[in-house]
Order: sequence, then structure tokens, then C-alpha cells
Amino acid sequence: MGEDGIPLKGATDDDFVSLMTYEISLLPREQCILVRHEGEVTEAEVRAGMDDIFKIANESGARRLLIDWRSASSVPGAGEFWHVMQSKLGEVKVRRNLRRAIIVRPEQRWTAELIVDFAEHRRLSFRVFEDDTEALCWLTESNEPTHDDA
Repeated sequence: MGEDGIPLKGATDDDFVSLMTYEISLLPREQCILVRHEGEVTEAEVRAGMDDIFKIANESGARRLLIDWRSASSVPGAGEFWHVMQSKLGEVKVRRNLRRAIIVRPEQRWTAELIVDFAEHRRLSFRVFEDDTEALCWLTESNEPTHDDA
């Protein structure tokens, strides 16, 4: 861990950063940032988490992001995510080659699909899954460029 609590390149799967209702870990072998949500996830927490995700991605060189919502009791609606993503994407240089997947329970799929639609309009690679194995396979399946790697 760095002095600021952010996992450094080469951190192990056991290195976690607690962020309110979720944890962020770096999976170095997969070059993947894993975000696990629990409880109620607020718009403020999404904003703070995005800052830390961007920072970890830039420091570690990770090319994949896996978000797990299955333990979240509630998440902000698609409208709140729209506002957060609009403001955050304007504030930071987005890693276009960062491949993103979100794992959801069936009842969360609708909100996740709206977020993915928004991301794809911004030329960001993002998919929704209900199974963690399928999500990780998609994230790591190849080094073929995605539509946002160009």
C-alpha cells in the first residue's frame, strides 16, 4: 500500500482500500481493479470511488475494471449515475483502453444496462453480467482492441 492507502503496482489480492460501502482491490495477475459494493451505495460514494478507481488505474497500469453490485442493497438510479459520469468524465482524462464489466443481480440489470448504454455513447467498453466467472472471462479473454482502444 502507498502512503495514501492506494494499492501500489504489484499489490496482492489481499490489499484492500475501504471506501464507505465498498472495497477496491487490485488483482495484478489479471491487471484488474475489483470493486465490491455492499449495503446502500450513494451518489457521493460513486463520485469518491470513481476518483480512486481512476487513480489506481493510472498508477497500476490496470486495463480492466470489474464492479460487483450483487451485495449492494441499493444503488443510485441511472439518472444519478448519468450526472456523476458526466461530471467525472469532464474532470479527468479517462483511460479509453480500460475495459469495464459490472456484475449484478437480475433485478439490478435494468439500471446497469442504462449505465452501459451511456458509457458506450462515450466510446467506453462496458458490459453487464450476472456471473463473476463470465465477467472475468470477458475482461481477460483477449488482447484484441475494443472499440475504445483505438
